[in-house]
Amino acid sequence: MKAGDSFALGQLFVGPYYYDDPKSGTPCATKFGVNVGVQALAALDVASQYALHGRPVEKTPSPFTADEILTFLREVFDRHGLPSVGVLLSSSVWQSSAEMLLDDEVSQRAARLPDMDIEIGPMDAREKDKVVASLRQLGLRVEFDEDRLSLE
Repeated sequence: MKAGDSFALGQLFVGPYYYDDPKSGTPCATKFGVNVGVQALAALDVASQYALHGRPVEKTPSPFTADEILTFLREVFDRHGLPSVGVLLSSSVWQSSAEMLLDDEVSQRAARLPDMDIEIGPMDAREKDKVVASLRQLGLRVEFDEDRLSLE
């Protein structure tokens, strides 16, 4: 595997941040005119481990939608082009927070969620399928397990 072959997408949990969302109807937005988020997305080149892009996602803690994932990946592709092989979608993107805590690969990242009383459900299977279908339309291979990246 060489640089540019595969990009990995993962979720990070950052310190709480505020974002303007006065019409969302959440208690925080109703009272203060802002919401609080903790979720961020990050992409890296698998072979080189070079960080390609990252940013917080303005949303109250909840599962990702296909649109959120695809919008972020378009930002990555606009900056760096398409990977030549495919995309690894880390379990941190689609698992529930409870599952992440049991996953050796992402448990350290998710460990702060219970301290903040945050529970995130799993990505809806239909949303996950939309991500896969969109990436395959671009001619990209999609993997959910890093060990499968080296398999042809």
